[in-house]
Amino acid sequence: MKSILSLLGIALTVLSCNSDVLYEQEERPGNPWKSDQILTYKYEVTDTIHPYDIVLKVHHSDTFAYENLYVKIATFFPKGDSIVSPLSLELADDQGNWQGKCKSGNCETTIVMSQAAYYPQTGIYKLQLEQFSREDELPGIESIQIIVRKHTGK
Repeated sequence: MKSILSLLGIALTVLSCNSDVLYEQEERPGNPWKSDQILTYKYEVTDTIHPYDIVLKVHHSDTFAYENLYVKIATFFPKGDSIVSPLSLELADDQGNWQGKCKSGNCETTIVMSQAAYYPQTGIYKLQLEQFSREDELPGIESIQIIVRKHTGK
C-alpha cells in the first residue's frame, strides 16, 4: 500500500511540474521551407483571468544564411476575428553569432513572442506561421515549436 501511495505521489509531482503549460506543439516545414507552406497550431483557452507567455523555439541548421527569420503570423480568435502581423525572429546577433544553443550543426533559439498576455475570449485559438522572406524557398529551418504557458513572473 505504501508503494502505491508513493507512486501516486511521484506521478502527481511530475504532472504538477508541467501544469503551467497550456499547449506545446512542434511543426516541421519542408526543407527548404516554401513560402506557400503554412504551419498551423490550434489550442483551447478556458482561462481568461491569468496571463500567458507564448514562446517559440526555432530549430535551424548552423548554416542558415540569415540573422533573422521573417515570418507572417496570423492569430485567429474563437469568435472569428483575426490579426495578421509580420514578425522578425532574431536568430543571430550583428556579428553573426547564433543567439541560441548549437550542437552538431543544429541550433535551437528560444524567443518569447508574447509575455504576460491575457486571452480576451475562451475557445479555440489558431496560430499560423508562414515564412516571409525574399526567397520562395528558405533552407535550414528544421522546425518551430510553440509553447503557451501560464505567466509565472519569472
